[in-house]
Amino acid sequence: MSKTTGTTLGGGLISYDRRINKRFFSVTKANVTRKRLKYTRNEIKTLPSLSNLSESADAWNLLTEEIKADWSDAGNECGLSAYNLFSQDKIYRIINNISGNATPNLLHQYKVGYINIPESSGHFLLRQNSSFNFNYPAYFYVNAKTDLTDEDPGNGYLTFRFKYNYLDGATEYTQTTELNVSFSSDWTAYNTSVIQNFPQNEHWELEIEGDLVHGDLWFDNLKVSTADGIINNDPYCNKQGLSFFRLIVPEGVNIESTYPE
Repeated sequence: MSKTTGTTLGGGLISYDRRINKRFFSVTKANVTRKRLKYTRNEIKTLPSLSNLSESADAWNLLTEEIKADWSDAGNECGLSAYNLFSQDKIYRIINNISGNATPNLLHQYKVGYINIPESSGHFLLRQNSSFNFNYPAYFYVNAKTDLTDEDPGNGYLTFRFKYNYLDGATEYTQTTELNVSFSSDWTAYNTSVIQNFPQNEHWELEIEGDLVHGDLWFDNLKVSTADGIINNDPYCNKQGLSFFRLIVPEGVNIESTYPE
């Protein structure tokens, strides 16, 4: 993105253009974007017809109260109202020429995290981390759908892991909580509580790790929920490509967010 850090507009000191253009100096930084901020009155009148929100609203009004209640339940899982979640989903479908409406689901909403693991990829490790203490109670959640093959039966694994450091006297320890997912299943909810230890040492990590497996992994609502709220990045998996550091990533292994089938 281009940035303008200082510019001068204006003409001569005594010419007529001095009456029109004012000479100034600026040290304020600003982004140059393509976003338009000003519209004429006639353009404002026609803007609604250019938006997909109108078509989405019409689709919402055609839903039964029972289906709207299902959207409300799904919205509660990801912090959105029924209407906002439906609109987000429906507009994506309109833009991408997907017909009909999605079916509201408690285990995944809108986009989900997706990892494809090619055959014989070997060990991979993705991580996000931060440095602050959290308060209890704390719980670890993920909903996942898998189509994976164990390349070395009994030794292959795929796990979601949450770790934090704590002190016992002068010694530092790590408390680890894992959610091991099935290799082949439809959408399934996994969750467990996080064991409490004091004092924490202001560091925690959230990881996705696997080895000796290949296939597809979809997941959503990946969150560490504490008394302070959800502490990890992108718990609803809308931008998974930006949420994890790729510590060990064999060729072909990638994490992204995708619209579920």
